[in-house]
Amino acid sequence: MSTYSENSPVAVAAVFAAIATISVTLRLFARRKKRLVLEWDDYSIVLALVCLLGLVACDIVGVVHGGVGLHVTDVVANYGPKPLTIFAKDLIAVQILWATSLMFTKTSILFFYTRIFTVPAFRLAARIIGGVVVLWALSVILCGFLLCRPFAFNWDQTIPNGHCGNQILSYELTGAFNICTDVMVLALPLPLIWNLQMRMANKIGLLGVFTVGFFVCVVSVVRLITLIHLSYSDITYSVPNALIWSMLEPAIGITLACLPVIRPLLGSGFSSLSKSKNTSEKTRSNFQQLDENYPLRSLGDSKRAMNVEVGSEHGSTREINLPEINVQHAIENTGPLDSHRMSQRDKKITVTQEFTQEWTTR
Repeated sequence: MSTYSENSPVAVAAVFAAIATISVTLRLFARRKKRLVLEWDDYSIVLALVCLLGLVACDIVGVVHGGVGLHVTDVVANYGPKPLTIFAKDLIAVQILWATSLMFTKTSILFFYTRIFTVPAFRLAARIIGGVVVLWALSVILCGFLLCRPFAFNWDQTIPNGHCGNQILSYELTGAFNICTDVMVLALPLPLIWNLQMRMANKIGLLGVFTVGFFVCVVSVVRLITLIHLSYSDITYSVPNALIWSMLEPAIGITLACLPVIRPLLGSGFSSLSKSKNTSEKTRSNFQQLDENYPLRSLGDSKRAMNVEVGSEHGSTREINLPEINVQHAIENTGPLDSHRMSQRDKKITVTQEFTQEWTTR
């Protein structure tokens, strides 16, 4: 590996695979630290990481043994046709692992959504989008296996009567539909979050956490552009950028999907979005746990939400809504307020604020 085209896919793959691995490790550690069992979204993100590592391994094989970064004529002249055969097989594996890694990442995000929000219509929409994502991944896999007939014609063009469909077009179509599923998954919770009963500053901060995932859409668009400029006549030389962006997309997606879960390990919680760290430390509140199945409700569910009257020891009272207090904890603990459990004995919550007074909700 002596050229930039050869070195760059390996270097980028190593760095971002390490970041994704660290993110998933921290996610699992955060769950263990809070003594929470692993859920479907955790298992899905682990599977996504396994597929990503397989994708990275294929990228490295393509560079080391498949002639990636070199002109096809140079590969044949210096190493013979064998590297091209290895690369053609490797490219099929790359296509399948790219799709499965993204599929598990998106399903992990959707599983996460359905545990945070319990609005029936929202959950139904999440399941439908999940089905669309799975069907998209299956279509990519089927293209990899069926586009060339017989299958071996992918790497052996001497087979009599063999033929292939338009491979570049298939990459473009599946890439474009991938962007559509990205937008569907990432935009799904935004209306519900906007209607949550909470302070505007916290709401904007929460929206920021979810919308940061749209950066993956930018990566998907760049990847699609590289595929449009891919040349099969000199595939080994034109493919490095496509390999890089195809690896970056699931790697960044996995990392961003883990951020809400590992957020408690990195700071004092989402309350820091509206307060400085010093201020939040001085006014930190310690809550008893609420019911693990207490849902985040949108404004549309406010009639069923628990509105409570809060009184101070000085006699003043104010009405609050429990999701307003605890929405950040629901996200940090990846469950519907699973870090706070309501006392089944007296059905009240005591909030002790340091240096101030004791509040009791009834």
